[in-house]
Amino acid sequence: MIGQTRLQRLRTDVCAIPDKRGRQELVGALQHYGARAHAGAEALEATANSERWVRVVFPNLSTASHAHRRKASSTAAKLADTVRAGAGAVNEAGVSAAFASLGDHITSAQKALRDPWTRQMEQRLKGFEALLGAAETAGLPGRHALAAQITRLRVQARMPPADEETARGVADAFTELAAVVGRLGLGGAAGEFLVGAAGSHGDPRALADPEVRAFLDRHSLWEVLVVSFR
Repeated sequence: MIGQTRLQRLRTDVCAIPDKRGRQELVGALQHYGARAHAGAEALEATANSERWVRVVFPNLSTASHAHRRKASSTAAKLADTVRAGAGAVNEAGVSAAFASLGDHITSAQKALRDPWTRQMEQRLKGFEALLGAAETAGLPGRHALAAQITRLRVQARMPPADEETARGVADAFTELAAVVGRLGLGGAAGEFLVGAAGSHGDPRALADPEVRAFLDRHSLWEVLVVSFR
């Protein structure tokens, strides 16, 4: 939480500049920068927390968010030093540019977490969506439940979880997704293989079975293997 702590201190420093009330030309700038420092601290804290909750769903997901948060922290520390130098420094062009840079680092930290999360979610769902197409074509009884579960997770793919409850919900939804596949009504060797694949315990030896291979070819379901052998 180093980044947000420094931003909070920066806001405190801005608000503590002496004689600011007597310098009307600075009041607007001080209020503006104080609000930006406060908002930045909250955004960094939310992003750091979100990255922790992302690990509940994808423990090995790699992001560059932390690096951008460190850059934001460094920029905030330099700004705090400038502000402590006196009220006059707040109106310098360099301060405005530094705050703009700070905002860019925060935005980059958010994007560096959101984009990998969305890609990973979409990758996990891709095989299930292919399976849904086959289920709809075959008119399998569990297809509507599968479609509803995929839709729910599609919504969650847009933004990483902001809290533990949301993260646990996504993890549980993937577990339930595998259970829904098991209730689709798939039969034969191909059905047995796909149910196992959805639960991430598919037997790769089943791929030698002509029935399984033919079913995967016919319904373009090879993407399901991304789910099964993660």
